[in-house]
Amino acid sequence: MHGLSSLMLDGRRVWVVPARDLQAWDELRAAAELREALSDPFTRLELLRLADALLCPSDDPRRVIDFLADAIANGSLLALRLPEPIVGAPVIPGYEDLQVDWHDIPRLSDLPTDGPGAGPATPKPVAATSTWFELRVVDELEQPIGGVGISLAVDGDVRELQTDGRGRVRIDDATTSFATARISGAALDDVLRERWTQARRQTWWVATGDASTTIVRHRDEISPVALASKTPHTVVIQPSLSRARIVGAAFDIGRSFVRPDALPHIQSVVSLYGAHPGASLLVVGHTDTTGEPWLNDLLSLLRAQAVIAYLKDDVDAWLAWYDDGLPASVRWCGDEDAMMLDEVLLRRGEQPDGDRVAYFQSSRGLDVDGDIGPQTRRQLVTEYMALDGSSLPSDISPIAHGCGESFPLADDGVELQAAAPAGESDSADRRVELFFFDPPFGVLPPPPGPNSPPGGIEYREWLLRSQQVDDFIVARQLALAVRVVDALTDQVIPGASVVLAPAAGEGLSGVGATPTDVFGVTMFVDLVAGTYALEVRHEGYESFAGVHQLQAGAGPTIVPVRLRAVTRVKLRLELADPRGDAIAFPRDVPVVLLFEDGAELTATTDDEGLAAFVTDRRGGRFRVSVDLGADVYVVVAHDGAPTRRTDRIGALAAAAQMHRFLRLPAKLDVSGPGRWLLDPFGFDEARFVTLDLAVARTSSHGAIGLRLVPAWQTIAFEFFDRWHRKIAWVPGPSKTDQPPMCLAGHLAANSSLPDPTDVIAESVWPVSGLAGDVHCLAWFPEGERELPDADSMLRLVTPPRTFVVSSAAPGDHELEAVPVRGARADLIDKASVERLRFYDLPQDWRSDRQWARPHAALGPDRRPWAELAAE
Repeated sequence: MHGLSSLMLDGRRVWVVPARDLQAWDELRAAAELREALSDPFTRLELLRLADALLCPSDDPRRVIDFLADAIANGSLLALRLPEPIVGAPVIPGYEDLQVDWHDIPRLSDLPTDGPGAGPATPKPVAATSTWFELRVVDELEQPIGGVGISLAVDGDVRELQTDGRGRVRIDDATTSFATARISGAALDDVLRERWTQARRQTWWVATGDASTTIVRHRDEISPVALASKTPHTVVIQPSLSRARIVGAAFDIGRSFVRPDALPHIQSVVSLYGAHPGASLLVVGHTDTTGEPWLNDLLSLLRAQAVIAYLKDDVDAWLAWYDDGLPASVRWCGDEDAMMLDEVLLRRGEQPDGDRVAYFQSSRGLDVDGDIGPQTRRQLVTEYMALDGSSLPSDISPIAHGCGESFPLADDGVELQAAAPAGESDSADRRVELFFFDPPFGVLPPPPGPNSPPGGIEYREWLLRSQQVDDFIVARQLALAVRVVDALTDQVIPGASVVLAPAAGEGLSGVGATPTDVFGVTMFVDLVAGTYALEVRHEGYESFAGVHQLQAGAGPTIVPVRLRAVTRVKLRLELADPRGDAIAFPRDVPVVLLFEDGAELTATTDDEGLAAFVTDRRGGRFRVSVDLGADVYVVVAHDGAPTRRTDRIGALAAAAQMHRFLRLPAKLDVSGPGRWLLDPFGFDEARFVTLDLAVARTSSHGAIGLRLVPAWQTIAFEFFDRWHRKIAWVPGPSKTDQPPMCLAGHLAANSSLPDPTDVIAESVWPVSGLAGDVHCLAWFPEGERELPDADSMLRLVTPPRTFVVSSAAPGDHELEAVPVRGARADLIDKASVERLRFYDLPQDWRSDRQWARPHAALGPDRRPWAELAAE
């Protein structure tokens, strides 16, 4: 208790704990705090020791957290925050009038020592105050259970006790406020088995407003019970029994066949069994009062047996009901066959033309004779039993029991009716009930035999002990089956998402989405008449949307849906600039897939140059064609905006804003080496890919990259720098207010034409080269021919009055457009030494009258442009 204050009361030292330091935690908060505490190794060890002292049934940290959190939440354990200074005056029960100056109470660390250097004084031992605990164990009728072993964890020790004739244990010498009791199951089981074997026929005892009562549903193991001192505590042990009812049109009058309307609920019953592992299952059949009582006794038992056989997928058990040796009143015949065949075909979404039996036999590989014989019937029963998609575990052996017409339901469908009029048909009474008896006792009280007599006490006792009831109502309402197949192959499509919802304005409740099964079918039951919107989706197929009208009184309906398979291919088109960087194709460029059979698919690019194709074709070899139409100029903005295409006027306007552009051919085909780079795979001659490969690559890589790599022609324009008296090169623009230089390429150009119209390439694209600025032109050769050649011409166009200006540093130049008026214009227009710094650029420079040399040849090898280009 280091760090807490103390005082003497009645000669005893009392440790003072501020009330605000006692933590009031709910179970969630306690669990969170304990999980955090377990992360510390020392604290983890202490918590495990604490749990062991309190008889925690497990040393699994997760179970320990749950155990301790529950103890904190119910007050068995108190959480104390340490250490904290005392603020305020806490009230000590029994000493409310005590006048204490709480601020003067010393801490342990401040108390005088017993000797020099002895440290804090240790309080002298005081006699502990004794207290008592009392526990009473009773059954559901509040009858005491004696001779039951109780392990009581108290004062850090475990005491082994036994309940007396009043079902009570008590100790009077405890010193702690809380204890934990564990009830031994062995002796308890012996007592309860004897009691619960009898039909007690009494209402269970209910504790009213008593917080010191714990109700336990008896199963294999009883959890520990937390006790508080000076508070009598009662533990009530009740039987653990749950019941499920399938009520409604589960059976026809006088028949034991499980109708199709009940099948969805059979699946729910199997799922319910998962919540009661190890339980004993009792299946009880009932009838209405049509028919003779003796026959109804048999019929109710047969109904229970039929349900058990369905739960177990016991085909042979059902086939036995077709035996000619059975009375005609209970023997199954063609009516049952017809119901099974209709439901199987409905659930599979099969709509045969002609004889349904012959179709069933043919589609299942059976001998086709149009009659339901033993072979066909076995196949039919097998498929019918598989419709629910579930089965009880093979090691479970349910018990069948019949109650005949002895226990009809009242009009409320809950209480039992005293007696039903003879000859009355009531589907609610043609019901089956399933009782789940949790271990360890099995079915108690045991059935009196195959059938309960009228007024049988065992059945009423089962009802009385069923504290949890699940009702499944069978109604012969409308049903809709949706069968989804591939439109081309007629193959079923499992896993398709089918959404059925009320059409707008119908005011019906929503149905929801379900996937198709392995037969491509999904089933919607318990529908009401109205208009429904149907939507079907599946990856790799076009979606289906339609409207279906359900008419009142109509039979089950099959809606066939044929989905058109689609192939999705994504192409990402890019351009490579002179530096090799990728530039996305502009938006809205038509991209065409050209197939060998003449078919075409067209898509347009988005802002990222991505063109997505969707088609119902399954394969085929194809080429790619890009059609830019009249807008063949691609503008690449200097501010990172998406590329765009425009005409020549728009391109020149963009260049005036210092954006770059290049001219593409009106049509481009992926059809030549060195023209396109493909990622993630290469060329296949002129046809670069097949559709199935493109689909696979698109799926694994997201998109196929098509990068157009032009044959960039780099050109340096030489001039004689008169200021520095040396050869120099015309630079590219370096400032936003400097004029662009448009470089164009022409075929068979006639220099006498003022503006040649056969432009094959054009760009504004200077980059840094070995000899200074290099101007780049994107050539798009025709076939294998290299460009430029003897039939081509280069043309450099600059705005009027554009000059290369030399600075003081050799090799430092910039472009400048001189205004018509102003100080700079006056300097240009006058002869002076300063005028030598300005080199006049021609407004329209053409290569057909110019000398040229290869960039690598810096010597005197200069020849006419056409001669050099011809090489």
